[in-house]
Amino acid sequence: MINNLKHYLDIVIYLIHRSFWNIMSHFGRVHGIVLMYHYITNEKVATMASCQHKPAVFESTIFRLRKEGYTFVSVERMLEIIRTKDKTKFAVVTFDDIMDDVYTNAYPILKQLGIPYTLFVASGLIGTKEYIKKEHLKEMSRDPLCTIGSHTVSHCHLSKVGNSMEELVDSRKVLSELIGRDVDYLAYPYGWHCDVSKNEMKQAQIAGYKCAFGTIQSPVSEISSKNLFYLPRMVLMR
Repeated sequence: MINNLKHYLDIVIYLIHRSFWNIMSHFGRVHGIVLMYHYITNEKVATMASCQHKPAVFESTIFRLRKEGYTFVSVERMLEIIRTKDKTKFAVVTFDDIMDDVYTNAYPILKQLGIPYTLFVASGLIGTKEYIKKEHLKEMSRDPLCTIGSHTVSHCHLSKVGNSMEELVDSRKVLSELIGRDVDYLAYPYGWHCDVSKNEMKQAQIAGYKCAFGTIQSPVSEISSKNLFYLPRMVLMR
């Protein structure tokens, strides 16, 4: 009973935060959007509908956003746009967890269209069932379009574990050693406000990340970009 009440309270808190950020985006300039993907496959996956996209839908979203005037940029370029108040209307493509179908289905599309992208990798899941193989991750990391980010070691609720700092530090270290360069960006697993407290945001800064992303469905605006350690991302289903 208590767990059910907490679950519903978390949903209410999420909806309040989402509504606030979207309302406030009308009072300042919207810089752009950060897209969040998980599975890219034609197969039916036992997960939420928002976490699975068919390759054709993924590709059509890119074409649609380009037609709407968005410029696809890396996370690094996004931060520069925010910092300098550049007027570029940007879109950033990100993937969480990193299933191997991102390599087989999304990667060819991204290469063909020249789209920068970021892989937020749960380092402890590399090579396990359905997750990206080490050789595929290393291959993608060599692509100039690719940025590798952290999604912790074990894909945990950071606010609910006793070793959250280790999850942040160790994932960054493992991934950096694997790809041979720094890992500067983080996406929090289960990234609602109720799962990411100010403590985890501070830990992300201490661990050496330059910014971090949550899962609030909102554009990146002058308001929502004020906290670089809890930036919003959006799921587009078409």
